[in-house]
Amino acid sequence: MFNNLVNFQDFAHLASSFRSGRVLQLLRRMMRGRTSATQAAWDAFRDAPIEFWHIPMLQKRVNRLVSGDPQVDYISYVARKYLAEGPLAGLSLGCGKGHKELRWARLGNFARLDAYDLSPERIAIAQADARARGMANVHFHVGDVYRLDWPISRYDVVFGDQSLHHFAPIESLYADIHRTLKPGGYFVLNEYIGPARFQWTARQLEAADALLALLPPRYRVRWQDKKLKRRVHRPSRLSMILADPSEAVESDKIVPGLEQFFDIVERRDYGGTLLHPLFGDIAWNFQEDRPDIHKWLKLCFEVEDALLAQREIDSDFSLIVCQSRSEVP
Repeated sequence: MFNNLVNFQDFAHLASSFRSGRVLQLLRRMMRGRTSATQAAWDAFRDAPIEFWHIPMLQKRVNRLVSGDPQVDYISYVARKYLAEGPLAGLSLGCGKGHKELRWARLGNFARLDAYDLSPERIAIAQADARARGMANVHFHVGDVYRLDWPISRYDVVFGDQSLHHFAPIESLYADIHRTLKPGGYFVLNEYIGPARFQWTARQLEAADALLALLPPRYRVRWQDKKLKRRVHRPSRLSMILADPSEAVESDKIVPGLEQFFDIVERRDYGGTLLHPLFGDIAWNFQEDRPDIHKWLKLCFEVEDALLAQREIDSDFSLIVCQSRSEVP
């Protein structure tokens, strides 16, 4: 209703919040500004194996689609192909706990890699990890990317690693990234580029629901409440804003906005269009390396591939390597 500003799932979540005592937490979040609400959401974030990228067999699928080798992930692929010559100066936006940045720094030829995130809690973890590994060339900072003092032509490469879909307005950020890159510098994105606020299409929901109905009940048990997942729901815009105001805020503008500032050198789409909504909150049931699990995952992969090939759906995730243009129209 109201262009999915709210839906019936919101009433169920509200009732659950009253029962669990989380309703006061939701009300406090509503009272906060966007930046502080986003920071609170990420400070409180706890990793759990509930998303499709937590599935080991699916990770190998993504590796194959990106690098051509199930054992070579995108970081190894990009570092070997684009970041071997140096020494390089790098910048990462929305680094979280810094695990990927430490890998970039180890595999690429970096003299210095600066990384920023809005969450002090996550930056503290990243800094401690860097110290423990003795990696003095990685520098983690607490900062809002829209309030940075962007140095001109400082960096050889800028990373947006599953972070750009949290930023808005995206066009002004692209202008800052273009300004801070050296001429011909690389902008590397590994991103969700699907519908904003996860407003999945009717075809996505139809196909994901069909696959969910085929899965045996033992694989459809939710992580949080251990109840059976019976449908794939399109989240309301209000619920998305309350959970994290930054989530997929302008994800649909990420690719179109690139053209003004960058040339795309390489693009590797890797789907996720069905698998992301399908395995949300039930991915933990697919962690083990067993033939029965492989069978069901293979079926889901084949259905997504068939719909992508027929262009009934578009890829919601992509690795894109861009190069900074010398002149901007």
